Amino acid sequence: MNPVLLIAKVTFKELIREKILHGLLVVFFFISIFSLILGSLSFAEQVKMSLDFGLAVMQLSIVGISILLGAQLIQKEIERKTVFTLLVRPLHRYQYLLGKFFGLWALILFMIFLCCLFLSMCMLYFGGSYFKDVFTVGLGLWLEAGFLISIVMLLTQKVQVSVGIFGGIGIFLVGHWFETLKFLTQKNPSIVLESVYQGLSLVLPNLENWNWKSLVVYQQDIGIYQMALSSAEGLLWMIAYLFLAALIFEKRDLIFWFFFKNQITCIPIKHT
Repeated sequence: MNPVLLIAKVTFKELIREKILHGLLVVFFFISIFSLILGSLSFAEQVKMSLDFGLAVMQLSIVGISILLGAQLIQKEIERKTVFTLLVRPLHRYQYLLGKFFGLWALILFMIFLCCLFLSMCMLYFGGSYFKDVFTVGLGLWLEAGFLISIVMLLTQKVQVSVGIFGGIGIFLVGHWFETLKFLTQKNPSIVLESVYQGLSLVLPNLENWNWKSLVVYQQDIGIYQMALSSAEGLLWMIAYLFLAALIFEKRDLIFWFFFKNQITCIPIKHT
């Protein structure tokens, strides 16, 4: 079997047992059920409100899992020292990194499928068929998750896991803030705002390009061309950040990093 696929398969099996994964799934299911009994509005409003709320909870759950698990993919293996036994075999480091990425991305796809299926069944309870719309939102969310995994894997090559997690959350927020920043630069022309907007546009995608939730809720058509273009853009951003992550990982001194970290954490504390 291809080394990348083998590592992806092992990663998928390992991550699916993570407690944080189970916890977030349970939270999603309970909140989705709660949204169905919110109330006393008219039928049409209740369906729209439940769909919007359920999709928002699904997005936050998937984004949270992508950032939290993505930031720990490589570092956890280094701390356990399992990465050393793998890399002494005829295996390139970039293959190991790609296998980890695809393993987590496949797990995210499986989770999105479960969430979309559950949410579609909930909407079917009210007599509305939203299978196609919900799974379309799921596709955009899967692309967003892939980008976030790739960028936190890049960040954690140089910084600690906690910093990488906060960095991933910040990038998620900034990526969804592009439209607001663009509006501000047009409304109040400023060299500073324009420079910030242009600079961010060079290194980060506009995550709203994959956020099709509002289009589905308000029953606006998502063209095939738009979906194809957004998907291609997402794949290009993922490839770029995975390439940088693999480049750094190839040159990274893992043994020095491991012992340097242990040296810091094992400094004796003098009691007075």
